[in-house]
Amino acid sequence: ATAISTTVQHFRLFARHSDTTETAELTGLSRAGTASNLYVYIGVAIAAGHTVTLTLRRCAAGGLTCVDTPVTCALTNGTGTGAIPCDITHTQAYNAGDAMDLKTVDSAGSDSGFGGWSLVY
Repeated sequence: ATAISTTVQHFRLFARHSDTTETAELTGLSRAGTASNLYVYIGVAIAAGHTVTLTLRRCAAGGLTCVDTPVTCALTNGTGTGAIPCDITHTQAYNAGDAMDLKTVDSAGSDSGFGGWSLVY
C-alpha cells in the first residue's frame, strides 16, 4: 500500500503510486462522460486520530487548471479495509479532452493503507 501524508498527493486512476505534482498523475479522457461511484481500496486500517480526505479532481481540456469536484470523502479509523465506497452519491461531468486524478491528504501525519481507487465513468 502507498503512504498518504499531510502533503497533498495525487493518484492516477487505478494507480497505487502517487506524486506531489498533479500533472504527473493525470488520467486523460478521450470522451465525455460522468464520474460516479468512487471506491478506494484500503489495505491497512486508517490510524487512530487520522482523517484521510480524498477528492476527485477535474482538469479542463487544453489547460492545466484543475479543480476539486463534489466527489469526495473523509476516511477515519474504523472505516475498515478492502474496497470502501468512498462517495456513491455525488457525480462529476467531464468533457472529451479533460483529465482527472484523485487528491489525497492525511490530517495527522502519514497513513500507509491506500491501495488504489476506481469509479464508474
